[in-house]
Amino acid sequence: MHDNAESVRAHLTAGVDYQDQLVRFIENHDESRAAATFSGSAQRAAAVVVATTPGAKLIYNGQIEGRTIKLPVFLARRAAEPRDDATAAFYRSLLSTTHADLFHEGEWHLCDRHGWPDNASFHNIVAWSWRLGGERTLVVVNLAEHRSQAIVQVPWNDLRGRTWRLVEALGGECSVRDGDELSTAGLFVELDAGCYHFLKFE
Repeated sequence: MHDNAESVRAHLTAGVDYQDQLVRFIENHDESRAAATFSGSAQRAAAVVVATTPGAKLIYNGQIEGRTIKLPVFLARRAAEPRDDATAAFYRSLLSTTHADLFHEGEWHLCDRHGWPDNASFHNIVAWSWRLGGERTLVVVNLAEHRSQAIVQVPWNDLRGRTWRLVEALGGECSVRDGDELSTAGLFVELDAGCYHFLKFE
């Protein structure tokens, strides 16, 4: 909430052994509700970051339903509040996807990204990958409040000589990319504020 993407990326440069011991969350009993603190897209982007980086994940009571009223921990009741169906559907899809072995037993890798001399917006983007056997996923998130572009360096060295389908794990959209181009030039991304790619490579 208070730091920029470069700060988040610097945190993620720590060794995986260290990160595996962390508990990640965007909401708990001491904090304001995520749904009341972040815009809808920023909340989803933060949730994708938490759910797809190493470490344990904490989902607080009412977070999935999009509750906005902070509940004092000494109360045994809470205010009646309607469920946000769009937020609940997003979390169901995210948690179902990240329940896979890939995100618990796979190899995690922080990805390099760069931009152009006249466009430094790549600093707003963070990216990482997971791989387990033949499964591989790339996550790219724009943590800024405006559109950003970057070239993301995909870390896998066996992409050449094949065509790859990049499928959005949470949306189903699909694009096709040449493995030679991905290996040499990288993957160009352009994301609106608080948006992300959650790409399965097939």
